[in-house]
Amino acid sequence: MNYRTCVKNFSWLTVREVVVDWLEESRRSIKEHHLEASVRTALITAFKNYFFIHGNYGKYKKVDIADKQIKIGNHTIDISAELTPIGSG
Repeated sequence: MNYRTCVKNFSWLTVREVVVDWLEESRRSIKEHHLEASVRTALITAFKNYFFIHGNYGKYKKVDIADKQIKIGNHTIDISAELTPIGSG
């Protein structure tokens, strides 16, 4: 009951709405992670198929696909590929 002095008053409807919002956000997050995994798999498959057909990556000697999000400055990139050009160190 000590919390009531901080909260003053509230209704269970308000609490319910907050909990529903949290659950919806969690559900959305799970869906987004599944979509991210599917797109990452498609990207990997595309590069593997290209290599299988051509025996190389074109003008790139190496392709690295990040297995998680990367951060560039203030931006988060969900799926990324680093292409190393032929002739670079």
